Amino acid sequence: MKQIEQDIVNAVRSGVSFQSGTSSSYKPDATGYRDNLTFTGNIFSYKLWNNEIAKGSTSSKEITVSDCRYPTATTTSRLNALFAGLDIPMAVSIRKKKIIYTIHGKEVQPGMMHYYAGDWKVKVR
Repeated sequence: MKQIEQDIVNAVRSGVSFQSGTSSSYKPDATGYRDNLTFTGNIFSYKLWNNEIAKGSTSSKEITVSDCRYPTATTTSRLNALFAGLDIPMAVSIRKKKIIYTIHGKEVQPGMMHYYAGDWKVKVR
């Protein structure tokens, strides 16, 4: 696991905000950070290059995830680190330039449905 991913896992488990990397100037609304995990109480938001790839609540154990139309190795890596930090038995991989989500080894489809991964209610956008 990369150091940044370990930092994400530690931040999630501690319930603290985390920021890393610098943003390039081509995005006028950029936060200044490549990775931006923020906690407001039990509510969290994880942004990668200012795209919200995950948001949820640690108290109600609900999370919504998305690749934000960027099926990259970095997106999958960050989502997998977030899942590890929250102890969600879910994995993300890339197949044929498309992100594939699996829960307990079974592929799930993006859409309006909720899936249950351990104690977590997961929605994949």
